[in-house]
Amino acid sequence: MATCPNCGSIVMEGDPYCSHCGAHFRWDDIDDDEDSDDYF
Repeated sequence: MATCPNCGSIVMEGDPYCSHCGAHFRWDDIDDDEDSDDYF
């Protein structure tokens, strides 16, 4: 389960931004490992 690095809210992997605080994400789809939450 991914969380927003800005506010800590739960986000769906692949979402372009956090619906709670509006932080924008860039998801890296290099691998499909569920333990890897690659967002920036």
